[in-house]
Amino acid sequence: MRTSTIFALILAPCLALASCGGEGSGRGGAGGAAGGGTWGGPGSGSGGGSGGGGGTATLTFAGPKDASPTATDTVAITWDPAVLTAATEDEVLYDVFRADNEAMTGELLIGTTSPGVSSFLDSGLANDATYFYRVIARTTESGLVEEPEVVVSSNLPRQPTGTPIDYSATVEPLWSRLGNDGVTTCLDCHDGTVAKPDLQSWEGVMIGMGTPAAPDTWVTAGMGVASWRDLVNRIRSHPSAMPAHRMWLSQVTDYENTLVPWVDEGATEAADLTPPEFDPADLANSDLYMVEDRGNNRVAIRFPHAMDLESQPYGPQSFDHLTYLVFAGETSNTIDWSSQFRTVANNTFPTSDDSFVLIFDWPANTGTFVVRAADWFGNVSISEVELNFERASVN
Repeated sequence: MRTSTIFALILAPCLALASCGGEGSGRGGAGGAAGGGTWGGPGSGSGGGSGGGGGTATLTFAGPKDASPTATDTVAITWDPAVLTAATEDEVLYDVFRADNEAMTGELLIGTTSPGVSSFLDSGLANDATYFYRVIARTTESGLVEEPEVVVSSNLPRQPTGTPIDYSATVEPLWSRLGNDGVTTCLDCHDGTVAKPDLQSWEGVMIGMGTPAAPDTWVTAGMGVASWRDLVNRIRSHPSAMPAHRMWLSQVTDYENTLVPWVDEGATEAADLTPPEFDPADLANSDLYMVEDRGNNRVAIRFPHAMDLESQPYGPQSFDHLTYLVFAGETSNTIDWSSQFRTVANNTFPTSDDSFVLIFDWPANTGTFVVRAADWFGNVSISEVELNFERASVN
């Protein structure tokens, strides 16, 4: 614990008064301990003065327990309430400090809670940054202060800065472009009745030559260049339709420059603005989210699927479309957030499995690991539920 100067100054006069003789009774002054341990109340006792009677009030506080993101720009800091012994009229409030380093160099007081509140929201923060916090407990009247040497940290993951592509605003207008005859559009044939694919809707594009249950489309989410090549090859495989398609030959580059980025972002119908997220119940389930020692300086972590309906590809999927990023450090405050320790690429985690196991070398005897999920556009989940590992000592 950090020794508080305020606390020492308060106790000194109280102890001096308590050591004085006399049989009189007195009233506790401001900041003094009165009889029965009530600060500022009447005190009586054989020792006389304000130091007689009940025991001296003390304040015990363990410090912050956790700091974790609740939004892309917000961190919640939580702690167990301080314990104030002896009967007092005091209330306890908390000062919260923030810095960009574990030593808390250059720290700022970012807020003071109302009495009795044991959490604090720090908002308006920049992403792609790690924040460190410490908390002081103090009483409202007597000036007791408890300042634990406990620092917690939280990382706000980097989020994409660009604007995601919206199908209806960017891709759909391609199908209404006029060919070089100045009259014909793609929709004149691909209207759902004359020829497939049906270009009248996003769903029609995603179904392609197949059915909703078994799509057969040129689009492979996340693979823009490969999808474009597939589209070109499909067109070329129908020689009888080539004269019609050649009416857009001068616009091929525009089509490619629009379709490739859209597919790279997951070929979603709506602009993908939200990050994926894990079900909190899954992260609280030790059968789905856990770490264990595998011997020979190896560690295994297990994690569940995250959810992201906004970026979910169309139709049945055999593999998870999300990428999973593993961050690691020997302690919570030393996690290297600047680069992922391990990556599980998209289309690796079978959708039929409820969890994925990753095994890796870890020679250190302690470790803290966090798994985050990222979608095609680069939105990253904010969950920061830690897996803490400590290798059992060998006698």
